[in-house]
Amino acid sequence: MLKVGNAPIIIGEFDIEPSEMTFTQYMPVRMPWSDIRIPESLKCYKPLVDATSRDIDDDDYVYLTAKHLFVTSGNMGNRPGWHLDGFGTNDINYIWYDEDPTIFCVQRMLVSRDHHQSMQDMANEVQLDNVRYYPRKTLLRLDNTVVHAVNVCEFGHMRTFVKVSISRDRYDLKGNAHNHLFDYNWEMKEREATRNHTTRSPAKRPDWKVWDTAGQTWLADARL
Repeated sequence: MLKVGNAPIIIGEFDIEPSEMTFTQYMPVRMPWSDIRIPESLKCYKPLVDATSRDIDDDDYVYLTAKHLFVTSGNMGNRPGWHLDGFGTNDINYIWYDEDPTIFCVQRMLVSRDHHQSMQDMANEVQLDNVRYYPRKTLLRLDNTVVHAVNVCEFGHMRTFVKVSISRDRYDLKGNAHNHLFDYNWEMKEREATRNHTTRSPAKRPDWKVWDTAGQTWLADARL
């Protein structure tokens, strides 16, 4: 079992105004030992990418997800359900939205190490008194213990959602955006019908560890 339920970290407020509709999923904007390369059409999101530099090591990939879409109560542009970004990894994710704040549950809970069972565990454990919202246009830092879910709007409107992901892994699922500012040709893997891991080619890593936001340390006893 895994201990989860930490709060995200507030980085700051950013005013981003996209000029065109966008659906960009996990585009690599940095390769290991490279600079940041963002296509011109996505340059409006560069301040958010730049704000994540504290977490970027030389051998990290950085991925940009940007969705500026018309959303409805039945289609928010992201899959519903309580989950953890970076499940099974030490990835760090930053998110930003301009409408319909992401829902967070800040409470200590234990969930399965199994990807699918963990989502059911979170759905069963979440207590409404522990649900939190953070202001619009605020950049939030999420480690692999932050439990959250997409919100649902009351009526259709435009919404912008941005995620910057920092990882040692290649995000190699079909449908992820290709960045033509880099010369690469990854073998892309099929997606599953349910929620996906971000990679099918994980980097070698030590045993699972969980970052304790309050103590600012890795919890060695995360595996119970």
